[in-house]
Amino acid sequence: DTSICDGESINIIASGGDTYSWDNGLGSGATKTVSPTTTTTYVVTATDLGTGCKDTDEIIIQVKALPIAFAGQDASVCIGNSTTLVATGGGNYSWDNGLGAGATQSVTPTNTTTYTVTVINSDNCKDTDEIKITVNPLPTKPTITLFGSDLLSSAISGNHWLFNGISLPNATEQTYTPSVKGYYSVQVTDINGCTNTSDSIEFLLQ
Repeated sequence: DTSICDGESINIIASGGDTYSWDNGLGSGATKTVSPTTTTTYVVTATDLGTGCKDTDEIIIQVKALPIAFAGQDASVCIGNSTTLVATGGGNYSWDNGLGAGATQSVTPTNTTTYTVTVINSDNCKDTDEIKITVNPLPTKPTITLFGSDLLSSAISGNHWLFNGISLPNATEQTYTPSVKGYYSVQVTDINGCTNTSDSIEFLLQ
């Protein structure tokens, strides 16, 4: 008797006679390849052609359940940022892309990448799942310049603006009049939540 993981095949080999006949619809022959989906008993009848005498034996193939691997929901990051992969479903975990073992992995992909995890349970049965991490580019770096007593900023892309932490309406150009002298910068955030910040500029009250 032996066991396999669900979905696997195994050869069963009879001996002791001249001809062999199996139940479960396997027919004749000493060797059979089976892929049971549930624990199954196979009976073989061996015949001695010289005497016509017969004998039977059986083998039980236990089918063990697979783990249910889950690598997590597909996600996205801004280029340069990290994200954490957390797999579930078994006792041991092995990732591709050079990540190695462990349920939890921190990754910083530079382009859109699919990660595959192999999950192994206590019966040494395996299942795999994958997660796709989409890498989004940063919006184009905005610029900031002096324009009289105002600061003028412009950007090619972005849908949310901040002048030194002050939120401004969406537009490709923004004008801001500071009330105190100091260093100012502008940050733009795009629809993917990725941000880019201009160089700082010093503003002196006139």
